Amino acid sequence: MLPPDRHDVHVAIDGFHLWGSSRDRGIGTYVRGMLAALAPRDDVRVTITVPAEVEGEVVEGDVTVPEGIRAVRVTPRRSGPLGFIEHARRSGEEFAALGVDLAHVPGLPPPARPTVPTAVTVHDLFPLTLRWTANSRERNLLRLSLPLLRRTDAIVVPSEHTAAELRARGFDPARLHVVPNGVDPAFHPAGEVQASDRPYVLMVAGPDRRKRRELSLDVIEGVVAAGLPHRLVLVGRQTDEQEAHLRELVAARGLGDHVEVAGHVDDLAAWYRGAAVVLVTSAGEGFGYPAVEAMACGAPVVALANSATTEIVGQAGVLVGGDDVAALTRATVDLLADDDTRARLVVAGRERARAYDLDTFGQGLVDCWTALLARSPR
Repeated sequence: MLPPDRHDVHVAIDGFHLWGSSRDRGIGTYVRGMLAALAPRDDVRVTITVPAEVEGEVVEGDVTVPEGIRAVRVTPRRSGPLGFIEHARRSGEEFAALGVDLAHVPGLPPPARPTVPTAVTVHDLFPLTLRWTANSRERNLLRLSLPLLRRTDAIVVPSEHTAAELRARGFDPARLHVVPNGVDPAFHPAGEVQASDRPYVLMVAGPDRRKRRELSLDVIEGVVAAGLPHRLVLVGRQTDEQEAHLRELVAARGLGDHVEVAGHVDDLAAWYRGAAVVLVTSAGEGFGYPAVEAMACGAPVVALANSATTEIVGQAGVLVGGDDVAALTRATVDLLADDDTRARLVVAGRERARAYDLDTFGQGLVDCWTALLARSPR
């Protein structure tokens, strides 16, 4: 435990999700945001654990550990459920060997045997609360993690929505810390704008089923039927199978001239800046990066009002209750035809997004760790 007058907290961050399949998903974005938020601070020292199988420098693709953060290689992990269990068993011992004051695990699994004061980020419980959005492996891994979470000293959640889900399952409110995620400063209104020969509605979504990309096709059908010139652009990395299925749906609906399946893009901010509207059709979000990134770039948001999306967007976007796709379509068409309302939402969204900057995110994490160390018996 740190003495109360010491301000240099040494934290180990589990880098398990910064490489491999999680890199381009929300949790990879979250870990990169943690590192970017903490690297400039002089009141915290950060060590990140790096899977030993990462070759060469501690860089893979567009993943880089910022200057000033120490990276330490740990034992390789197998893939799949066995690797998940193995990671839970080993991570506590690895943290102890680093000589840190505490550890932060930015995603599941938590350590099976915590050896230093430990915080764990729980982004959502959708594999159990929205069962259809997850496969049996994802549901089982979350079930395995819940008992381990009850041994964790502090749980960080990105929204009041996730906090409420954990309280409903009997987790101690005193151990829950709501720390909204921070958005990369690259998402801002001034910068390159994606060139396009037609105005477009943008949807940004990874491979999760709960994003419900197919609903965006219903919306663009309504946009086309209303005589508006906008097309739909679908951005986000998917599996080959998912992308092929999506293209089949587009063709079957006769929307080939009105939908672009862009996949992964290098300059996502430019696509946000060029969008007439950004559409969020997800069945649930623990935080929801696309809505905040869009607002930060000056793009109006139309979203289904559920889970954390409601609290994150607030009055700065158009929220449509329930799963009413017809209402979502009407709201999108109305907004595309209303320049004054879109201009108002651009201003409101930019103001709203300021609450989710990296400095605020980093301070929230440090405040959680300070409170954890003050009460930790270890």
